[in-house]
Amino acid sequence: MQASLSAVRDKARLEAEDVLKSKIAEKATQIAGMHRQIEDLRRRAEQGSQQLQGETQELELESLLRARFPRDLVEPVPNGSPAPTSSIGCSVKAIRPAARFCGRPHHSLCGPRRARR
Repeated sequence: MQASLSAVRDKARLEAEDVLKSKIAEKATQIAGMHRQIEDLRRRAEQGSQQLQGETQELELESLLRARFPRDLVEPVPNGSPAPTSSIGCSVKAIRPAARFCGRPHHSLCGPRRARR
């Protein structure tokens, strides 16, 4: 009788250990998922911060150019556009557009601007 009671206790202990190991593994998986989610959120926040800094710098550049070249046309390009982030039309004696500058190097819209007809 003592042997069967000991066997039942051992079996119950092993089952309890298996249940606890399963719960610990589940929690470890959950914690690892949370760490990945935290890193993803951190990256998104940093990317948003960098985007905001870039937009602020664009606005500062536009206001500086407007102040420095009051007779020239400085206009922002809408977000999502494949064009440069800002466009500046320079005038010669304010008669006709002479040149165009954009904020992206090697962009096809940079360089001399063709006169509109």
